[in-house]
Amino acid sequence: MLVSQNNNLSSDDLELPIYFTADGKRAQQYNSLLFFPVAIVIMNNNMTGYIPNEIGQSKLLRVLNLANNFFSGKIPDQTSNLNDLATLDLSVNHFSGNMPASLTSLNFLAVFNVSYNNVEGQIPTGTQLQSFGASAFEGNPNLCGLPLPNECQPPLPNDDLDGDDNNRIRSHGLYFQLCLGQPYHPIAQYLLLILLGSISSTHIHAYSSSERTSLLSFALTLSSPSLNWTSLDCCKWEGITCDAVGRVTHLHLSSKGLKLKGDLFSSSSLSNLTHLTYLNLSRNSLRGSLDQAGFFLSLGRLEVIDLSFNFLSGELPGSLSSSNNIRMVDFSSNRFHGAIPSSFFQQAKNLSHFNVTNNQFTGYIPSPICVHSSSLIRLLDFSYNNFGGNLSRTLGNCSKLEVFRAGHNNLSGSLPEDIYNSTALEELAIPANSFRGGISNRIVKLTNLTVLDLYLNQFSGMLPIDIGKLSKLKVLLLHSNNLEGSLPPSLLNCTNLMELNLGFNLLDGDISAYNFSRLGQLRKLVFVSEEMPDGDHIADFDGFQNLRILALNGCELTGQIPMWLSKLKKLEILDMSRDRITGQIPKELCTLPMLVSEQAAAQVDHGYLELPFYASQPMPDASILQFNSLSYYPPSIMLGNNSISGNIPTEIGKLQLLHILDLSANQVSGNIPDQISNLNNLETLDLSMNHLSGEIPASLAHLSFLSSLNVSYNNLEGEIPKSTQLQGLNVSAFEGNPKLCGSPLLNPCQPFNGTDSDDDKNDGNQILGLSISVVLGFIIGLVGVCGSLLLIKTWRDAYFNFLYTLNWTSFDCCNWEGITCNQDGWITHLQLPSKGLKLKEGTFLSSSLGNLTHLTHLNLSHNSLYGSLDQSTGFFSSLNHLEILDLSYNLLSGELPSSLPSQNIRKLDLSSNHLHGAIPTSFFQKALNLTSFNVSNNTFSGSIPSSICLHSSPLIRLLDFSFNEFSGKISRGLGKCSKLHVFRAGHNDLSGLLSDDIYNATTVEEISLPHNSLDGAIGERIANLTNLSILDLNSNVLTGVLPESIGKLSKLKLLLLQFNNLEGSLPPSLMNCTSLAELNMGFNNLEVSLYSCKYLKAIRLSGNDLEGEIQPEILSLKSLSFLSLGYNRMTNIAKAMKILMHCKNLVVLSLASNFVGEEFPDDLGVVDFEGFQNLRMLVLRQCELTGQLPTWLSKVKKLKILALESNRITGTIPSWLGTLPRLFFIQLDNNQISGEFPKELCKLPMLVSESSTAQDDDIYLELPLYGFQGPTLMQYKFFFFPPAINIGNNTISGNIPTEIGQLQLLRSLSLSNNNFSGNIPEQLSDLKNLENLDLSMNHLSGKIPLSLTSLNFLSSFNVSYNNLEGGIPTSTQLQSFNASAFEGNPKLCGPPLSNECLPNPNKGIKKGKNNNQYLVDINGQQIPWLSVVLGFIVGFLGVCSSIYIHIWKMYTVCDDNSMYAATVAR
Repeated sequence: MLVSQNNNLSSDDLELPIYFTADGKRAQQYNSLLFFPVAIVIMNNNMTGYIPNEIGQSKLLRVLNLANNFFSGKIPDQTSNLNDLATLDLSVNHFSGNMPASLTSLNFLAVFNVSYNNVEGQIPTGTQLQSFGASAFEGNPNLCGLPLPNECQPPLPNDDLDGDDNNRIRSHGLYFQLCLGQPYHPIAQYLLLILLGSISSTHIHAYSSSERTSLLSFALTLSSPSLNWTSLDCCKWEGITCDAVGRVTHLHLSSKGLKLKGDLFSSSSLSNLTHLTYLNLSRNSLRGSLDQAGFFLSLGRLEVIDLSFNFLSGELPGSLSSSNNIRMVDFSSNRFHGAIPSSFFQQAKNLSHFNVTNNQFTGYIPSPICVHSSSLIRLLDFSYNNFGGNLSRTLGNCSKLEVFRAGHNNLSGSLPEDIYNSTALEELAIPANSFRGGISNRIVKLTNLTVLDLYLNQFSGMLPIDIGKLSKLKVLLLHSNNLEGSLPPSLLNCTNLMELNLGFNLLDGDISAYNFSRLGQLRKLVFVSEEMPDGDHIADFDGFQNLRILALNGCELTGQIPMWLSKLKKLEILDMSRDRITGQIPKELCTLPMLVSEQAAAQVDHGYLELPFYASQPMPDASILQFNSLSYYPPSIMLGNNSISGNIPTEIGKLQLLHILDLSANQVSGNIPDQISNLNNLETLDLSMNHLSGEIPASLAHLSFLSSLNVSYNNLEGEIPKSTQLQGLNVSAFEGNPKLCGSPLLNPCQPFNGTDSDDDKNDGNQILGLSISVVLGFIIGLVGVCGSLLLIKTWRDAYFNFLYTLNWTSFDCCNWEGITCNQDGWITHLQLPSKGLKLKEGTFLSSSLGNLTHLTHLNLSHNSLYGSLDQSTGFFSSLNHLEILDLSYNLLSGELPSSLPSQNIRKLDLSSNHLHGAIPTSFFQKALNLTSFNVSNNTFSGSIPSSICLHSSPLIRLLDFSFNEFSGKISRGLGKCSKLHVFRAGHNDLSGLLSDDIYNATTVEEISLPHNSLDGAIGERIANLTNLSILDLNSNVLTGVLPESIGKLSKLKLLLLQFNNLEGSLPPSLMNCTSLAELNMGFNNLEVSLYSCKYLKAIRLSGNDLEGEIQPEILSLKSLSFLSLGYNRMTNIAKAMKILMHCKNLVVLSLASNFVGEEFPDDLGVVDFEGFQNLRMLVLRQCELTGQLPTWLSKVKKLKILALESNRITGTIPSWLGTLPRLFFIQLDNNQISGEFPKELCKLPMLVSESSTAQDDDIYLELPLYGFQGPTLMQYKFFFFPPAINIGNNTISGNIPTEIGQLQLLRSLSLSNNNFSGNIPEQLSDLKNLENLDLSMNHLSGKIPLSLTSLNFLSSFNVSYNNLEGGIPTSTQLQSFNASAFEGNPKLCGPPLSNECLPNPNKGIKKGKNNNQYLVDINGQQIPWLSVVLGFIVGFLGVCSSIYIHIWKMYTVCDDNSMYAATVAR
């Protein structure tokens, strides 16, 4: 079975699932032997000898685990023949010799470990081996090479200096290139310049000679990286442009990671570039200040200077330039400070752009700027600084000024009047300052204005009455000021307005008089603290005819609910909660077409929104969610937390499409109308905190989808109606109604008063009853203890493990299990992982291990040890020789001690415990040899300690702080961890920018910081991390564009940046990342070109708001096998399919929620169709596609998974679907499919025959697929998807075919919400692997087949709302389901339903005045409670006393030699 593939396997289905682990760690559930990995696992034994060469014959082997034995000899080269091997663990043995180079051919190797052997030599270079962490190779002192830090001895150099002059020149050039990044000698540097100058003098222009020398001098002021300036002609150098006669005019070195060696950005190195007109050194790491001695003065022809996004500091020089040529200055995003000199602009006659945003400038915004450059200045950006005082009164002189920004400063005063003279102005943005006064009506002179942003100031007065003359205005942001009065009617003339925010002002007036439908481009409208307009007088209201969501919650609106709301024909979400609305609920609100008529709802396009909206459903602690489509948010009316009074109108029952109704915290009175039961789709109903009275209507029990109900704190009375929905709710949903009774409340309703028909029983019957009750009590007591031990695994393990101590019985403790001693007999190793150890109460680890003073290795991981490690226990202080400490996966708590035990500690793993508090800064003072530190999965808080890289910088390789509660910024000391390979700190509360010095950790291979709140941009200096293979920053708030330098990360394999706020396009350099296997940029704001990364195998860009069509250029991605572009706005599905069908390696294609409303293409050339020949998975869910299933799908012979749910597909299920040889997962829910269930579908080979499954290929996916129970980080194969046929929510009719019993490998079958009729076929019981069966909401009749009780794996079952009858078959499976699985069948009876089947009058609970004295009536014999309790005590004590005696005897024979064994019990 391990040597050859057997295609004729018999069925290996298991009656019950079993749990198995192949690595000693995590057990998995298996329902069939077919799914077991082919494995040989013999770890943790005492086996010796060599691995036989014949191991290479086991070619089907997937797992080989020989860890922790005494194997010796070399690792056989034949191991490389195991082509399917995924796990190879040879750790903790005595293997020697070199590692076979052929191991690099094991392409599927995912787990590899040869640590703690005697292996030597160089680690073979290969993608598989270098991708594993250093821990996989540690403990082999003579092993070298990556990923270990100890490099192998390089071969001696063979320097050949012979060659022609041209070779010598190239050698000099190479020498110079290497010297740029190394320490240099001044004399050597000078001679080098002379040499290069002399070489060039006979070959280049006379102009270039001096300029070349100047450029080389500039290069020598840089510390990194080396510029490739080696050719003779400097005009051909990178970033250099010359004019026709060879003079340097452009120096463009942006985003090159440049650094200065000194502190001054000196002009001396560029002083000879006298014809330089363009200088761009932006987006580097240049530090220091601009040299006052003449940096600008020497560059007399300079027109453009861009030094943005560097680290330059200091003050600006006194003058901008010695000439009038300067046109553009960009010093943004640096650290400049001080005031801008008024003389700075004296020579700026031609200045058009001046940007100093995001610095630390102070003082006034300079007034001369518009005096000297009035003719051309177009952009001024002073935002995000510390400027103060009033705005200059000379801005009006900037006659061509188009953009003026000065937001987020400390400016004050009023707007200067002359700013209104800048009639070319298009954007005026001065938010977050302290401006005051009114907005002058003269603003209408700014007729070109498109953006007016004055929010978060102190502006007062009324809005300008003629503001409507600003016809080009698109964005008007005036919120958070002190504006008052009413809106000027002319505002409606701003027909281009897209965003209007007037929130948090003092505005008043009646906005109902404004016809906002004239603002056709409006996307966002915000009012706060306004009066809700009364719509009675606008009978002809025709505004908001496309409005789908009206959210006015939290605006403190007053007045009544307006009548005009009923005329909003497309409104489906109304939220006016948390306002001050009064009056009654108008009946007209119950006529909203989108909530009444399915026909109206079907005609509305539920496509994507231009911008996402954020909302939470009305339930406790509901989180805010982002919605890109209205189809994802349930139709809702939310009026909670107002002062609404009156009755709930009975017309409420018309809103049959309503999902959420919230009327909580109002003054609504009267009864709960019975008509609410007509809201068949209702999921949430909140009527709490009102004045409702009367009983809860019994008809509410018919609301099948109701998942949240709250009627608390009213005046309701009577019994709570009995139904699964209501009884399954929490008590809090009904509390605060004193007269309400029944389950789930604790106060029962008045019981039925019956008569005692057995008062005349004779004494003999009573004696018999007493005897029966004692026996019954004894049985209960016996079963209560022994049954618990047998059935409850945790109790059973605790009891039987307690009976057996560690097998430490021999005289020599060095022979005990888990103990290793040195030659002198001192204990050096204590390794007891996964032994189920527990500490006895009152003991600590130190109390039993304090005398093991020579202990170097302590591994107690994967046990149940509890207690603390703090200083008071002294645990660390006595173990001063400890090198390896692994206490992971225990129950340890408390804080860490102040210091590690010794300087010898190399590996510390405290992961997966309950440790908390901050990690002391002194903890690492002795950590001079620490290589691995793992505290993941605890509850540590505070900052990640910065001292860790100060004390352990020579050796630290792994730092794992993930899954804790660390907060604050990432320490700036990580760059000092010069040999760091892995840094993980995901799933914490970290914030701020990525620490800049993290880019100094050039050996790092993995940076994983997902699920934090890191912000800012990814720096260009990331290119320094040349060894990086994994970069995971998903689920943060990163912004900006991806750096161009990311293409230098040639070893990058995983780039996970999904769920951030990244923008722009992917840098073309990304195509240089030839090792990139996983790229996930989903849910950002990217504009992506799919075709630049020609070596990509997998692309996931879901949820990025991409639009347009898929272009033929995608065919250039020859290796593309995984493409996921779901939840975007792609169009033209016909073109997309015709292109993608030619992607020959495409395995997974996911285009969900695109092509909205288009027709499924059926014209791809079916006759000779040869496309999608390797496609295994096709996902087009939620696209609202029309048409029928296309016939070309019948030609996709390798298709395994077909997910087309939530479309508008019509027609029947084609018979050819049952002929696809690999198909096993069909998802066609929520369509408009009709016809009958085709019998051909019952012949799907992958669902009928295990032999077909055995022959199928098991392809790993390039990117993980997100399962149907949430996302997972595991890499899935296709067969991990459950074999399923889900065709619910269609209009399929007819009988369920009896042939369905042939689908014996099926695990999920959903036929719900169709028109199936007839009986449930008996053959369903043949589906032995079935886990989910949903037949609800059909027209099925007859009885539930008794044979269904044999479905042992059934975990989800629903036959509700059919016409079934008779008793529910008794079995553990069926009775374990909730009553909701059977409701809606009036003639169905038996548990778990409350209506019993044909009750026996001779049995049952006795009723009468003495009913509380008896437990049950058995054949007329009353069994008293007291007797049963007595019998229980006898039974219970009988068992427990036996157990106690056994334990007491065991411990009386324990002696002092077993002290530690008595401390811990397995």
